[in-house]
This record gives sequence, C-alpha cells and structure tokens, in this order.
Amino acid sequence: MSVDDQQSNISLLRTVKTTVQYFSIARFEDDNFVVGALSDKRHARILDVKGHEQDFEEMNFPSKKYRPGDSKCTYIRSSNTVVVTDAYDNSLNIYDIAARRRISIKNEKTQRPSDVCACQDGTMFITSLGTNTIIQMNSQGKFLTSLSVDMEHPFAVGVSQDGRKVAVANDIVGEKTVLKVFLIKNV
Repeated sequence: MSVDDQQSNISLLRTVKTTVQYFSIARFEDDNFVVGALSDKRHARILDVKGHEQDFEEMNFPSKKYRPGDSKCTYIRSSNTVVVTDAYDNSLNIYDIAARRRISIKNEKTQRPSDVCACQDGTMFITSLGTNTIIQMNSQGKFLTSLSVDMEHPFAVGVSQDGRKVAVANDIVGEKTVLKVFLIKNV
C-alpha cells in the first residue's frame, strides 16, 4: 500500500495469493510481515509483499490448529520476539527468534487471551476474555499492569503510534458492542 500524505489517498500496491488463511498481521522488517494462520499448524509465518510465505526456522510451535479468535500473534522488533496467544490453553507464548526458545506464560491473569499488540517501547498489550481485562507485559513476559476494561469479551487491542493510547473492542454483536480508548499515563 502506498500513502500520499498531501491528499491522504491510499492506493492498492499489489494483491497476492496465500496458501493459508491469516487472522492477524504485524510489521516485521522492511517488506515482510509476521502473520498468524488459521487452521494451520504453522501459527506464525513470514509473508512478504510479493506473497512469498516462509516459516520461522526451528521454531517449535504447538502442534494444533486454531479456529478464528482462538489465537493471534504479533512481533516485537526491539527484542526480536514473536508472541502468540492461545485461548485453548489460557497461555501467552513468547518465541525468541534469535535464541530459538519459548517462554510460556499461564496464570490467573491470562484467561482466554484473544489478542496481542506490540508497542514501540517493546512492551505488549494482551486482551483477556476470561477476566475482561487488558494486560501489559514486557517482551520477556514480565507482568507490568492490568486494567479492567468494563466490557464483556474484550477481543481486539491496538496501540496508537505515539504509544499514548490503547484501544479495546469486544466481540459482542448488538447493543453491547463497544470500542473503548484509554490514555496511557506512564509514557
């Protein structure tokens, strides 16, 4: 995609065919993205803008296939880690690409984690469907803070480019459908 700042136009750069269906996408490097796959045992893959797909070398992802909403992933550039949520297992899995190791976090705070997003400062936010909260952790999985978001089923999370706001949306259809934006004070 290309953006013309003066006219705020967005134009299609390319359409590519993929071998699997993707449910999440995050910046990786230059023309590459980290993508989270549905119904495929390769949970996180690298996809370039030309449509070339590749697996992370020697990353041992769990041998299971996820349905929509049961797992998403992101990439934290500063620590070269891929983070994968696992709502089945109530866990958050952090894969250190360089060291080829995994840290699995499973506790009372990570109940049905549904989404994860990376922040510029190397931290991440995770939605927890089971506790109706968002959680902030560092890239090694150290708990920093959590916040009750006062909504049912917080499902999606995103952080503003300046790192000062976090948006949370739920997956309930109808009158209870909401998106809330929170100010991050410690930035």
